[in-house]
Amino acid sequence: MTLEQYYLIAQIVASIAVVGSLLFLGFEVRQNWRQTRLANWESSIDRFNRLWSRTNDPLVADIVTRGRKDLSSLTETEHLTFYNYYEELTITFEAMAARGDHPSASSEQLVALAMKHLRYHFSFPGAQAWWAEWTKNAGPPPTMLALVNEAIRLGRP
Repeated sequence: MTLEQYYLIAQIVASIAVVGSLLFLGFEVRQNWRQTRLANWESSIDRFNRLWSRTNDPLVADIVTRGRKDLSSLTETEHLTFYNYYEELTITFEAMAARGDHPSASSEQLVALAMKHLRYHFSFPGAQAWWAEWTKNAGPPPTMLALVNEAIRLGRP
């Protein structure tokens, strides 16, 4: 075999090695992306669980229940509790809808799920009053504004 033939064989082997490395890298990036999506979803679930666990406290549950019916029925301190609860609730559902990081559900499915929950939570007059006050004072991001306004427009599921 000539030196030129050895060179051509080495080039072919090197090309195959590069293609193999790129395929392996693509596989690893995809696996990493799946793990990141799963971690994001687990983080969202933890956030939901922390939020819902607040209502295990009968005082907080009472404030949320009364505030949903009539925001003006709350004291200033209770209003703050309700305000913080609904702010976190809204941000959590907006993140769920915007990120769409569930490993086995499509983004459309997550938006529909978030919308269903938002429609329920914002079907109460006190929650709608809170939303009007919060949007005036805080100025939510456009995605959140559109999502909640649509939930309010559609009404209770």
